[in-house]
Amino acid sequence: MGSSLKPDLNRRWTLDDVTAELWPRGVSLKSEPEGYRVNFAKGGTTHTEYVTDNLLDALTVGLDMAANPPAPWPKVPYKKRPSRRAVIRKHNAEWMKRQKDKDRQGRSGG
Repeated sequence: MGSSLKPDLNRRWTLDDVTAELWPRGVSLKSEPEGYRVNFAKGGTTHTEYVTDNLLDALTVGLDMAANPPAPWPKVPYKKRPSRRAVIRKHNAEWMKRQKDKDRQGRSGG
């Protein structure tokens, strides 16, 4: 990965320093028993995460990730559900129509 942002390799980096460097850029860093887990703070999945045991490697990969963020999720149209009152009114209107049709059939057939 070719990083556009180069970390200062002469500096002694701590976990707090690396986290403070990556978080404003939208990348999270977590220390876990298997190593350091680097992922996008928003929209990161298991496919985009990177696990390493080297803190400097986590920093460079995190800066690479910050330079190439994932594409945003596509907007999905949201259809608002009708209110319960609207559903009941529609049901009652259909029921009244059926009752009127039954009455008309009863009068004409009888």
